Amino acid sequence: MTAFSLLPRNARICVLIEPLWAMFGPLVLYYSPLYQEARGLDAVQMGIVNSAGIAAGFVFFLLASPITDRLGRRWTSLIFDILSWTVAMLVWAFARSFVWFLVAAVLNALVRIVIVSWNMLITEDAQAGQRSTIHGWMYLIGSTGGIVTFVGGLFVASKGVLSALPVIYVLGSVSMTTMFLIRHLTTQETKAGRILMEKKKGKTFLPELFAQFSLARRALADKRFLASLCVFVIANIIYTMDFYRVLFLGEVKRIAPVVVALIPAVGALLSLGVFFLLIPKLEARSPSGNQYGKDARILSFASLFCAACQAVVIFLPESSALPAILAVGMIQSGYIVLQTFRDAVFMNGTGELDRGSLYSLVQALTFLVSIPAGWLGGWLYSKAPAFPFIVSLVLYLCCFAVARAMETMAGEGADARIKSSAESATS
Repeated sequence: MTAFSLLPRNARICVLIEPLWAMFGPLVLYYSPLYQEARGLDAVQMGIVNSAGIAAGFVFFLLASPITDRLGRRWTSLIFDILSWTVAMLVWAFARSFVWFLVAAVLNALVRIVIVSWNMLITEDAQAGQRSTIHGWMYLIGSTGGIVTFVGGLFVASKGVLSALPVIYVLGSVSMTTMFLIRHLTTQETKAGRILMEKKKGKTFLPELFAQFSLARRALADKRFLASLCVFVIANIIYTMDFYRVLFLGEVKRIAPVVVALIPAVGALLSLGVFFLLIPKLEARSPSGNQYGKDARILSFASLFCAACQAVVIFLPESSALPAILAVGMIQSGYIVLQTFRDAVFMNGTGELDRGSLYSLVQALTFLVSIPAGWLGGWLYSKAPAFPFIVSLVLYLCCFAVARAMETMAGEGADARIKSSAESATS
């Protein structure tokens, strides 16, 4: 791990203001299924809303790289964060039916553009060994929002879902907007961002958009890109399947609502231990060599750990409050490690000017493959509530296998990079 003070300016600023998002983002996402259910949506309708968001996300990921390279990392992040969070949170606050949630899902899917621009903003000026630390801080802060989720859960329990959640959505919209403005005013455009903005001046948008298909053909011929794509797809489908966890714990495992609300807080505390104690030890014990291989080793460990914890949750007896808290909390902390090193492996496996285009591409392909997952999760849950989590367990094991294959690839050349040039594809 790199000391916080040694991280690039943009990364340090974004880490410091991330709590303004984390106070509300995890909270509203955690209680989203309960809110939708309270507004009259059934499991299949919730799945359709999720699939609509994934489908829209696929389109927006295709647009992300051309937009980000033209507007720059800072302006793209500001504009589309306001649309995807500030505006979407207000739509959620006043949602009354399936159509409202569908509109909000599409608006929130605009964040897929920001995922590209923001990741470039915080990592492009960083060194290879610093990127896992940067991503780790971001996922950690998002996880510690689980403590706020517990407090919010008490508010929800006292006021009721339909009274409490609209208030939380409005307050979240204000907090997030404040963060977006502070970030825009205090960060600076990255070196690669300035180069690409200059290169795109005077070039038309559509040819560059279609050029991504040529980029995709070259990228898909590279086994490192394919391995990263598999990990991103797996992680995204797991996240979609786990959307129903709060319902599963309450309706099937008979865990009291106040205990369910406590789980994110426990997950946050466990994540702190993982980030500051476990990850440094894992990094120290990883074999010397290129950063790609070290990150892949930790990714494989996280996948296996999550699979074991998921199996515990599936077979928990009813009303097992303490085991449920610990097992789900450990899944949340393990998933943070998985996300952190999934991103680090990808970022350290791409060239500087290719990184934004390839990251946009891997995310777009991930969402394309994952479009049916939202509907499938809802359908599986309606058939048997344990089914989505059994699927997640299998996927964690698949992720372990892919990560081990990445370790083998690392030994084939320390300086290898994904052999796709975004520059030549868009010229």
